[in-house]
Amino acid sequence: MTLPPSTSRILPRQSERDEAMQKPPLQPYILTYQLGSWLFLLAVAIAVALGMHRLEQNTRANMQAQSELVALQSVSAALVDQQAGVRGYVLTGEDRYLEVYQRGLAALPQHFGTLRTLAGSEAPAVRQARLDVLRDLERLHKQWLDTAATPGVAETRLGNSSPAVQIVRAGEGTGLMDEMRALLDEQRNTVGARQATLNQTTLATLQQVRWLTLGGLMLALLVSILVTTRATRTVAKGLRSVSDAARRITDGQLDERVPLGPVQEGALLGVAFNELTDQLRRQESQQERSSTRNRLILEAVGDGVISTDMHGRGTFANPAALSMTGYALPDIIGQDIHERLHHAREDGKAYPALECPACRAVEDGKAPALAAATFWRQDGSSFPVEYVVIPIRGEDGVVEGSIISFRDVTERRAAHRTLLLREALLQAVTANLPVVLFALDRSGEFTLVEGQQLTDLGFGSEKLVGQNLHARPNNLEMTDHFEAALRGEEPQFTVDVDGKTLDVWLTPLANKDNGVSYVIGAAVDVTERLRTELELREANRNLLESNTEFEQIAHVISHDLQAPLQAVISSTEQLKGQLDGQLDAQSKTYVGHIADGAHRMKRMIDDLLMYARVDRGERELQDVPLENVLQGVQHTLVDTLTASEAVLTHDPLPAVRGDLTELTALLQHLIENAVKYRAPDRTPTIHVGATLEGTGWHFTVSDNGLGIDTQDFARIFKVFQRLHHQDTVEGTGVGLAMCRKIVERAGGRMWVESVRGSGSSFHFTLPKGSTDLGPEDKVRALIEQAVKGLYKDK
Repeated sequence: MTLPPSTSRILPRQSERDEAMQKPPLQPYILTYQLGSWLFLLAVAIAVALGMHRLEQNTRANMQAQSELVALQSVSAALVDQQAGVRGYVLTGEDRYLEVYQRGLAALPQHFGTLRTLAGSEAPAVRQARLDVLRDLERLHKQWLDTAATPGVAETRLGNSSPAVQIVRAGEGTGLMDEMRALLDEQRNTVGARQATLNQTTLATLQQVRWLTLGGLMLALLVSILVTTRATRTVAKGLRSVSDAARRITDGQLDERVPLGPVQEGALLGVAFNELTDQLRRQESQQERSSTRNRLILEAVGDGVISTDMHGRGTFANPAALSMTGYALPDIIGQDIHERLHHAREDGKAYPALECPACRAVEDGKAPALAAATFWRQDGSSFPVEYVVIPIRGEDGVVEGSIISFRDVTERRAAHRTLLLREALLQAVTANLPVVLFALDRSGEFTLVEGQQLTDLGFGSEKLVGQNLHARPNNLEMTDHFEAALRGEEPQFTVDVDGKTLDVWLTPLANKDNGVSYVIGAAVDVTERLRTELELREANRNLLESNTEFEQIAHVISHDLQAPLQAVISSTEQLKGQLDGQLDAQSKTYVGHIADGAHRMKRMIDDLLMYARVDRGERELQDVPLENVLQGVQHTLVDTLTASEAVLTHDPLPAVRGDLTELTALLQHLIENAVKYRAPDRTPTIHVGATLEGTGWHFTVSDNGLGIDTQDFARIFKVFQRLHHQDTVEGTGVGLAMCRKIVERAGGRMWVESVRGSGSSFHFTLPKGSTDLGPEDKVRALIEQAVKGLYKDK
């Protein structure tokens, strides 16, 4: 069974005491003959008891001082965990650093409570001073949390890494941490000084007890020799054991225990020495654990840490420092650190120790701020670092050495150079765009103005950036549109600038609170385009007159052609009815050919007119929900789908920008074709799919029908081009040509993918509906619209 630590420490002592009490006392007659010696021994015992009492008090005070040191060290370790955790989490975003921070944050109140408890056992004046220091620590820690830790962690969690990293780089909270460390160092120094005094007092008391014990026992031994040789040998044996034990204690040999003497008195004295040895051993063990804990902390940190003596020679290096420099520990210990790591600058020129901030810190005792430098590895290569030097002071305040903490910033420098290059490339691209791009903050101040056309307009980017829109003269219309954009609108308008006409588009950029933080704009010089449009308007008017005449001619032709066709169809039907039963088989075949040909010609004329109207018909552009369109098509084709047992499925379909009538015809023709060209050996399945791509939608109408050969992909989209004979599958060869024209007129494109015998997939793209455009889509569309406007008539 394992006993609790407190019990396991008490039982061995109690067992020794019980054993000592069972030892026989000296014979009563010795007391009769040696009353004087025993009185002397009593005085010695009293002196020893007083000395032991004093030792016990000193030991208890020493243990309390050690407990305070442990608690102060724990507070320091918790603060280090919190600071390192916050820094690591903000700079890397990794949750394992956040766990270090939270562990330190959770442990700190417990350590503060321990210090408060220990302070309660002190004298009133000392207790008040300790509590004041503790309150200062708690106040500084709360202030550090409010100003540095909590904002940094919160910004990183929200993904706003730049403000969080700026907090860490700017060193916000470092001063508070330094104040807390200074208070802890001052408290440790005070407790350490008190502990040193207690140790000196304990040693002096031990010496006194030792000499009093030795002197008293030696005198008692001489008197005892005169009484009885046996008693003398007995007492001398016990006293020699105690004397030897006392000598071993003073020599620092704490592992051996004093054997209990044969008499009760000597055994009890041995127990007292053993108890003292136990106390000293526990103190030594606590100091060793504290030293081990500090060493493990330094070995675990990711930054390189090297300590030096007052001459700049290495005394310690953690694994991170050895890994970064390529040195082994023997190459650092006892060697000049400046000559090892910092002997030359980045360009290879010598770096004298007199100019090195790390060397000066040991000489003048002043800790420099975070500095950048170049360190050199064992293989002769160099790497950039950021480092800080902390002087180490002894109890007398004299600098005894320094601690150098450094970090390899190679990757950070490379990332910074990459960022600068990207910024330069972006600025070059925007500066050479054939449009003017600009950004305004909520106050109306230009924060960005770029574009090739700035030069054509006689402006420079540096001339406009920083100016306020409201302060520019004759700018009332632009100001009104800017206010509309701040309300969430997207105005498009035209302005005149120095004899040039500009088309301007504004779009708001929303912040995380759904408010408008910036207004992004694009402007295109449309002076030449307007001049060209003016010239084209007259041509378009003439073309419109021609189109009107063409439509009238087409209507007349349609009417004039369809009237005879209708007469042929009607006459054929009447002839067939009147001569029913009188016609032979060949005559019936002829009559059937006449009727079929007339019907085919009528369908061909209808489809051709519909194809022609796609280009010339009036369009009503709107957001068309294709889900509703497909439902209408299903209702129209319900008989066809039912008769063929076709299975029609679809993805969730969005709203697109287009003409309702044309989009209905598009889906109806594609689904009719899928049913018409189905495979005879399987149930036809048709699926309408939709996928978002950029600022538009990609649709597919897939079937498991006959399929199309690769060489016929282009042919099927031409007018009157058919792949199957009329006797096999009815049709005019106009439907797919009309579908492609509808898609291209809406700003999309159409193509087919198919494998002969395995079905076909007709693909087409259409623009998004206006309600589906997000902020990024709107900005992209704005730029595309500006560029298209620039090249519209070129």
